[in-house]
Amino acid sequence: MGMYNEYISAFWRCNIVSENFLIILSYGLYNLKKYNLTKESLRHYMLARRQRLAAIHGPVFARCLPQSSTLLLRKIRYTYGYYKGIVVAGYWPMAGEVDIRPLLSRLSCVGCRIALPVIISKSVLAFRICNTRLKLERGPHGTQHPPAGRPQVIPNVILVPLLAFDSAGFRLGFGAGYYDRTLAWLRLRQRRKIVAIGIAFPDQEIPHVPRHRHDIALDLVWCGWHRWYTRLGKKKIAKRR
Repeated sequence: MGMYNEYISAFWRCNIVSENFLIILSYGLYNLKKYNLTKESLRHYMLARRQRLAAIHGPVFARCLPQSSTLLLRKIRYTYGYYKGIVVAGYWPMAGEVDIRPLLSRLSCVGCRIALPVIISKSVLAFRICNTRLKLERGPHGTQHPPAGRPQVIPNVILVPLLAFDSAGFRLGFGAGYYDRTLAWLRLRQRRKIVAIGIAFPDQEIPHVPRHRHDIALDLVWCGWHRWYTRLGKKKIAKRR
């Protein structure tokens, strides 16, 4: 209970700091051309915003995620009927991304296999099995990944970092399109359900994310203990456990 209260307190402090920014977003994001706001300028703004969010309540949020993992496990069980042996692809946090390393440790303890993405081409991501004791290598764009020689796998669940999201499940990333191309390629090749779950601070939500034909909506956007969203845009409030 104490950790939950600490998280809520940090969340509201961050909301107060960003109140003016939310007002701007509410009026400006439905029509980027009308308000002279490009997708690239939005990307820069949201990157700075995410770093501010991470500085204010990132450590508390990271500690809360494993305790609220029941929601994630329920989604996995609902989709596949089980979760032992399921491959969950995470990411190594950078540039203010939500730190999911404690969550990955929790999922590993209940029987999930953990993988991290590797940039091996300009088209799609590969995923290699990882564990908490493994020394990672530096990759392009400041990323870190398991070394060559680690088993390469096809994930069942992909945890996706983001700069911003909307209630329809669309995300704003860095613009390289790796996750969109990877999800499209995996789902076409595997012909089975691969669940894509965005991981975000609650205050990264914006009214509308600019999108293109090739953009793929996430199945869920998970904001830890506080709330999560289905791709149909229905907000659900998580019950405390």
